[in-house]
Amino acid sequence: MSKKDFAIDKNNIQEKLELIIREIHDNEDPEELNLYRAMFRKHVSLFRRGYVAAYLLKYMQGGVRPSVRKSTRTDLVTLFIGIGKSRRVYPKDLVGLILDTTSAQKEDIGIIKILDNYSFVEVAPEHGENIINTLNGMTYRGRTLNVNFAKKKD
Repeated sequence: MSKKDFAIDKNNIQEKLELIIREIHDNEDPEELNLYRAMFRKHVSLFRRGYVAAYLLKYMQGGVRPSVRKSTRTDLVTLFIGIGKSRRVYPKDLVGLILDTTSAQKEDIGIIKILDNYSFVEVAPEHGENIINTLNGMTYRGRTLNVNFAKKKD
């Protein structure tokens, strides 16, 4: 994904940041803010603080959607897909791949769990075989996909 793919209005963000800084300087209680800072430092690691701050700014801009979708269906089957975080795959990538290559709709996809080298995707049973037949053997992100029904834990 390139920088062109993001619709960010840099001037608007700069104005918002300046407004926040001015608001902090003019109207906020430093003691109260220090309590929030302490909570932030306690619960967010040093290495993730920049990302959390960026996410909060994105949230303030209205650009954050709820990341957890719950399907209204209860009869979903789980598929194993042999690609994961190590290939920089995210749930939205798998949803897009399934929607682009099959006749499934968003409502037919449930919870997606991405692990290091493989993923699990819940789908409607009527689309399971079609998704397996379509995606199995397909090359995606430099890797040939292995797609099957997930085995149940013993």
